[in-house]
Amino acid sequence: MKRFLILALILCLVPASAWAARAFVTNSQNISSSGLTAPSAGTISVWIRPNWNSGDSSVREFWTFGTTFEPSCQRFSDNKIYCGFVSPENRVIVSDTGVFTSGKWVNLVFTYSSAGETVYANAVSVGTHGAFTPNPTANYRIGQLTGSSQTVNAGMAEFAVWNRVLSANEITAVAQGSSPLEVSPTSLLVYTPLLGIGTAEPDWGPSHYAQTVNGSPAFQAHAPVQPYPQVRYGQ
Repeated sequence: MKRFLILALILCLVPASAWAARAFVTNSQNISSSGLTAPSAGTISVWIRPNWNSGDSSVREFWTFGTTFEPSCQRFSDNKIYCGFVSPENRVIVSDTGVFTSGKWVNLVFTYSSAGETVYANAVSVGTHGAFTPNPTANYRIGQLTGSSQTVNAGMAEFAVWNRVLSANEITAVAQGSSPLEVSPTSLLVYTPLLGIGTAEPDWGPSHYAQTVNGSPAFQAHAPVQPYPQVRYGQ
């Protein structure tokens, strides 16, 4: 009985983020896609752990909607990050200097509405774009563009889409490891943890979109995100 009480006390003292290290993430060859149409205004979040440093002069594809990339987010050979809508050119263009470091997780968030767009790295705004008219398309892909051989070459996890622009406090909560299931859950459209467990990845969002994965999943350390909302533990 004494051993049980000691173990229970230890479990209570261990933070949720420590347990997240026991989860897994897909490797650089994995791609997820679904029939989801990007909302007219929204927030898109993903965690990235690159196998490269800033200035490596290679194209790295993070995510995109449709074959027209509306919206999309990539890092190009000019050492800049491009997130936003392509036609006409309405993307946030961000210098990659200091954003990505090999082996380190970064929470990359993109918000957009007709009022403008913003890119956040670990909850810090790194670039903005002014007012425009979004023209969102369907069928997102993670880690590679449609028909392209250019992959992200990084661990990726926790892809989530909301149908509104999250507040600064909500974006901070995501960057600090809160599950998308507890950050504005009523506006969450899709949440794919990317666990690297097989050729079909789960979507924990309300619609449960089927996730098709191309390539071989790989077990890796997951992003520092709690696996479930703490409030639901023990219920």
